[in-house]
Amino acid sequence: MVSRLLVACVFAACLSLTHARLLRQTGSTFDFSYSNNTYIGSVTLVGSGTYTNSAEACIQGCVDDADCVYWSWCPADQASGCAVPGLNGASDTTVAAKGCVLSYDSDKNRNAVFVMSGDSVTFAGGNNPASWIDPSGTPAECNGWFSGDQWSGDEIECHVCDSEYQLKCDLDTDLIGDDSVNVVDWSKLPQNQCDWAGIAAKLPTCAVEPVQRILATWNPKE
Repeated sequence: MVSRLLVACVFAACLSLTHARLLRQTGSTFDFSYSNNTYIGSVTLVGSGTYTNSAEACIQGCVDDADCVYWSWCPADQASGCAVPGLNGASDTTVAAKGCVLSYDSDKNRNAVFVMSGDSVTFAGGNNPASWIDPSGTPAECNGWFSGDQWSGDEIECHVCDSEYQLKCDLDTDLIGDDSVNVVDWSKLPQNQCDWAGIAAKLPTCAVEPVQRILATWNPKE
């Protein structure tokens, strides 16, 4: 199947060599992912839980904590609270309205994450893009040499969604055609942080996770 061009990334630098540190220490609420009808959390809580008047305030709590990776918030209009199903027969846990749950995995050699989504999930939740970085250094979608994939400092070509779509990014913007999408929000400080929400809004559902992971992992340079 001939791959369709999914998105061409136009940017001088999305993430630097210190991308994880930048995202954790100088990020803002706009850098964290945000999904309605979603709960996402890990095994180690930040504090004992808190209450905030908005999802943005909950995210800010995660931004302010160097360890925090995942946030979930029970909206103020959920008078009966938001339920988290128990695992392995354990009882469900109810988070009260305005409850903000912040978490991370304290085991640096593990990535334990619990995610639930769907119309019956009343939480809003998301995570820190630093957690999207592929530990292999080269995402599997980008190392198929025989399919034309490429992974280098100035250019990447990757296939996602069972090779139905192709992701192409090049530092030389003259090589990018009219189908390109600028994935940097230059109003942010620092500037080398992607507009993650803007990226997700332009992609088919099957491409959101791999594209976020690929862009978080790539270190563009000449």
